[in-house]
Parts: sequence; structure tokens; C-alpha cells
Amino acid sequence: MKNWMKVDEKPLEPGVPKSPMSITESKDIPGEIRIFRGTTTIACDIDKITKAVCQPEARLKWVERMSKNILIKGKPDDGAWLSYEAYDLIWPISNRDYVFQQTLEKSLYQKKNRAIVKVTSIEHPDYPEKPDRVRGTLPICTFTLDELNEKETHLEVMV
Repeated sequence: MKNWMKVDEKPLEPGVPKSPMSITESKDIPGEIRIFRGTTTIACDIDKITKAVCQPEARLKWVERMSKNILIKGKPDDGAWLSYEAYDLIWPISNRDYVFQQTLEKSLYQKKNRAIVKVTSIEHPDYPEKPDRVRGTLPICTFTLDELNEKETHLEVMV
């Protein structure tokens, strides 16, 4: 996609020497929505990063302000799952929750491993809206992980 505007460039882990740089860009699509893209290269193999992106227990450890991540149906290892996520946010922003349909597709891209995780909001009868939270809507979020070598993975997140 063309016409991305750089919003920010900073260390992925501020204060950590030799932390990889994380670049954030945005793009307006006329008549639609603003999309954001973040990219970085992480010194870790693709399978570990994929697990951190997909597994509810792992996500609870790294996603800021996430208070719950419940696997409703399916599982990441099978390539498709439903989940409920809740976030405790700081005032004056109301707490949020989401119900997501997620998929994981693994393939080869330029003779290296690639994993694509797609996340989309859905409704689910067992997880109705709650009066103490705002039900968030995420039209699409895509994590694209490309293996650079056995010890490095390039990560692109588009929301």
C-alpha cells in the first residue's frame, strides 16, 4: 500500500539496550477509515512469536491493560478460534471488551515460513454486552509474521 505516513519510530522496549526499532504509520482511506501499521524485527523464532500473538495465556502477559482473555471455541493450534477479551482502561476512558473470531494461516513466502493471524469482531450469545463496559468493534486486525532466519522474525500489525 502506498501513501503511509510515519507516526512514530521508537525502541520496541524503551530503556533496553539494542532494543529493535518499532515503526508506526497511518493511512487514510477516503470514505472509509484510518488504518495503522506497526512493523519491527524481533530476535526470536517465528513459532514463539506466533504463539505469543495467538495463545490467550501468552497474550495476557504482553497486551497492555488486558484483564481477561477467554478461549470460547476452537484453538489457535487448529487455525481457528473464538475469544473474549476485556480491557481495564484508565479514566476517563471506559473499560472495553470484545468478542473475536481469529484465524491462523501458515505458509511459505519467498521460501521462508510465514504466519498470518486475522482478528475480527463478532457477536456471540454467551458473551453479551455488559453495562460496565463498552463493546468494542474491530473490523479487522492482521498480524503478518515473516521468518527472516532461525533467530529473527519480521512482524507487521495492521489495524
